[in-house]
Amino acid sequence: MGHSQGGQAALFAAHHAPGRVEGLTGVAAIAPANHLLGLVQGGATLDQVNSGFAFTPLLLAGALGGDPTIDPEQVLSPRAFQELWPHVRDRSRAGLSRPDSWGGIKGTEQFRPGYPATPNPDQQKFDRQLEAMNPDLPLTVPVRITQAADDERVRADPAPLLGTDALVEELTATNSGRGNIHYRRYGPGTVPADEPLGIHFATIGHDTPELTEWLAALLTAAGPRG
Repeated sequence: MGHSQGGQAALFAAHHAPGRVEGLTGVAAIAPANHLLGLVQGGATLDQVNSGFAFTPLLLAGALGGDPTIDPEQVLSPRAFQELWPHVRDRSRAGLSRPDSWGGIKGTEQFRPGYPATPNPDQQKFDRQLEAMNPDLPLTVPVRITQAADDERVRADPAPLLGTDALVEELTATNSGRGNIHYRRYGPGTVPADEPLGIHFATIGHDTPELTEWLAALLTAAGPRG
């Protein structure tokens, strides 16, 4: 189980588990990161600064793990590459969000010209990695997705972009016939905000009783392990 990027990771781990891990009973993802390509491309069109652009270098670093042939200098604008890209080596997400880092650059200033409408070859490879990060995956065990409707970090339905609602629809279609996708969607105002971290993190504690009950039932049904 996991939360946010951890929820995304949990889904990928469950997908790769068969044949590698014995005894996997289920997977739970609270507000899992999803549809990152749309978020990055949407952010690239914003003519304003946003602390959320801290995720751009983190996602690019992750993309390089999947495809080391990506040249960051060809993906990012000269300013972003020369002044801000080095920060990914020694700053946390919070540090990258500061005004003297990625939190101080406009969305339209992050990438080389042409992105996202006409990406160059390295930007195309970056996009392919981002698309592959969406956890729409075949899963052989019961899956529980939790999402608060008014979570501002990971959105349920951030139209015109795709969010967790769309991910659940995708997972249901991908795993058609298994009936193993369970969606707990908390309506607006249901999850009290946990200041200063907000609803995104407060969902963990709010969902714990129901999640624990769901997990306990799975483990009981699975029986004792030898």
